[in-house]
Amino acid sequence: MSDSETILVVEDMDVVRVMISTALKSHGYDVLTAGSSEEALEIASEHPIDLLLTDLAMPGEMGGAQLAERLAEEQPNLRVLFTSGYSPDDDTKRAVLKTRGAFLQKPFVLEELADTVRRLLNGQ
Repeated sequence: MSDSETILVVEDMDVVRVMISTALKSHGYDVLTAGSSEEALEIASEHPIDLLLTDLAMPGEMGGAQLAERLAEEQPNLRVLFTSGYSPDDDTKRAVLKTRGAFLQKPFVLEELADTVRRLLNGQ
């Protein structure tokens, strides 16, 4: 694991955002957090990120899939991990394929999260 790997966690529920960021920090990642897609865009414009972890259902005009597509245009090597409490539908599957990302159904075990993040960062 590299000290330079930075993950941007985008989650509108504070408790979930804190839980995810704490777990990822305990695995040695640099973690940035945002409570909305708009906030995530601001953060990503100021910091290079290796992986975007975003909830698909976000408040506001831009959901997680749209956020991922927009950031991937600016950072073509960006890895993406989508999460959701809803079962993946066709739109979710298209977003995962389009960004070469992965999907993790909520609730998930934190070790499953860490394993999925590691695999994505390793290019798998």
